[in-house]
Amino acid sequence: MSNINAYKASGITARFIGLSAFLLMTACTTQLSSAKYLSGMPYMGTLQSGFSYSPVITKFRVEKGEIVGSYSFKDRDVITDGTIKDCQVESPWSMVCTWQDKYGTGGLRVLFDSNGGAFSGFWGLENDKTMIHWNGRQMSDPKFPEEAPNGVRSSNLTP
Repeated sequence: MSNINAYKASGITARFIGLSAFLLMTACTTQLSSAKYLSGMPYMGTLQSGFSYSPVITKFRVEKGEIVGSYSFKDRDVITDGTIKDCQVESPWSMVCTWQDKYGTGGLRVLFDSNGGAFSGFWGLENDKTMIHWNGRQMSDPKFPEEAPNGVRSSNLTP
């Protein structure tokens, strides 16, 4: 008899855990989808590419209920465009996405500040191996600078 009660209790516990996880993810997605950082307003920042840091413009938005985005980075006066897709919400302030451009595809993990005005992120060739720098701060009309934000040409920066 105690085995039956234990079985029933484990089923109830499993359903409760499943429902709790679903509600948490729904709340996070709802909170993210209404967030300022998903408005499509661009972020100007830098990303590490090879042995240098390059200026990058990144945008996130909600499209057909999915979080997507785009980016462009300038490396040695060549601008490369890419897409951001398959974003999975980890918390109200963070998500993991897939980036894709002419160089390949991989993972991007971003953590937004409390007002959504900036993010710190890391990219890599796989979602669970995101270790390469990518950041941004919201700007209304960003343009690629001739020089990196700290006044040094981006092609001369090293990590």
